[in-house]
Amino acid sequence: MNISFDNQIERIKSIQIFSNSTTTTTTIENGSSRKRLKKSIQSNLDSEPLFIHYITTFDLSISPLIKIQRLCFCSCSQLKPSDLTEVFCLQIIKNLIYLSKLLILSKSNYFDLVVKRCYRLTTYESTKYPSEITRRSSILKWIAALILDLSSYLTSYLKSFLPIIEREIERDETTINLSLKTLAQDVFDVFKRHCDIHLITSIYADIAKQRRTKRLERKQKLAVLAINQPEIIYRKKRLKQTKRLGLGKKKRMKAIENAKKNRRKKSINKISDDMDDF
Repeated sequence: MNISFDNQIERIKSIQIFSNSTTTTTTIENGSSRKRLKKSIQSNLDSEPLFIHYITTFDLSISPLIKIQRLCFCSCSQLKPSDLTEVFCLQIIKNLIYLSKLLILSKSNYFDLVVKRCYRLTTYESTKYPSEITRRSSILKWIAALILDLSSYLTSYLKSFLPIIEREIERDETTINLSLKTLAQDVFDVFKRHCDIHLITSIYADIAKQRRTKRLERKQKLAVLAINQPEIIYRKKRLKQTKRLGLGKKKRMKAIENAKKNRRKKSINKISDDMDDF
């Protein structure tokens, strides 16, 4: 049996008021109190999600909204490893969508930090691991799901969401990933359908202009630096070359190790087959 978001928000708000008004924290030390608490939780598990009990039952000195925010941060942290499967990422995003909706509907400022954390995740992957798209595609799906259901609540977050989309749409063709660009364009179409199109296009144009200006400024600074201090540019190029050589060496060593392991397995299998024949 599922409970609507409105009922969950009202429950969280009432418990938040209660927790702020009380000055003493409840501590459960004897066994009978623990048993009663366990029975009350078990009796309500059929009608409410388990995490609602987590955020409302334990440590009443902390606001339930802060606990939801921390759960959002935990979901973001689960996206950090680079070897994630698509199924696992989809489940993380589903959890993050549900938790984010609770924060948005509560009309609090706790959602701001969640947006900033997700933006940093996409920026980190875009700069450090441009060949990977797991985190960026997951965050784009999260944004699209929120806009589809709660576009009227998210007008103030458009300037935080649109840079993630604009970066993937306007990326250079030499480093582009076509599937990620298609997904970003689809998400942008969702924005156009569910938000004010004039506002969306003006914000998008401003973001694109700022990015082009910053890129041009960086190129001009590098050109001036190459004239005034060429040794710094030389050191940077040298560093990039050594990194590439190091990565190539690691790949070769891994290939050699895998070949040795395969030879050992083949020899072991051959010996076992000979023993069976004998």
